Amino acid sequence: AVFIITGLPAGVVVTGIDVRAVNLVGPAVKGNVLIAKTLDVPPAITDLAAGSATPTTLTLTWTAPLEDPRAPIQDHEIRYTVNGVVHNVVLKGPAFGTTGFVIGGGSGSPASE
Repeated sequence: AVFIITGLPAGVVVTGIDVRAVNLVGPAVKGNVLIAKTLDVPPAITDLAAGSATPTTLTLTWTAPLEDPRAPIQDHEIRYTVNGVVHNVVLKGPAFGTTGFVIGGGSGSPASE
């Protein structure tokens, strides 16, 4: 059997979950009790750093955060502003270990490190 608990906020811990069968005599005794957590956004990147720079590029580095295996990281969004213009770049795919990204000429690309 399947039952979906709906309306829960992201990252909440749900405690005391149990299911009991019931017949005309009454409910079964309590079986196992479950504690579960809903999926949440990935943890913040806390070690973003500017690496090497040239007259037209800037290299960013960071360590990929640990992820929930039930909701693996799919992409990284990189946002930066140059001369008042906001740029949004999506780095496709998960990153493992230390990741690099080069900003240059108003655009960006994954670093070849």
